[in-house]
Amino acid sequence: MGKIMDSNKKPDEFKCKISEVEKIVAAFEKNNMPLNESLRLFETGISLIRNCQQLLDEAEQKITIISDQKTNQHE
Repeated sequence: MGKIMDSNKKPDEFKCKISEVEKIVAAFEKNNMPLNESLRLFETGISLIRNCQQLLDEAEQKITIISDQKTNQHE
């Protein structure tokens, strides 16, 4: 049951991180913040994007494994 719970948390985690990235982009579009704040937000955004990419990579690996299992079952 723990694995199902963990799998269900991933989409919510991804959505939350993407939402934060969108907020950072919106802040940059306003273009009225000091340089140090811009750098801090940029660093945060990069970290969030890397985390999102990792989540996507994990999902892709799971899809590949499941697809391979289904293919092997039909052979």
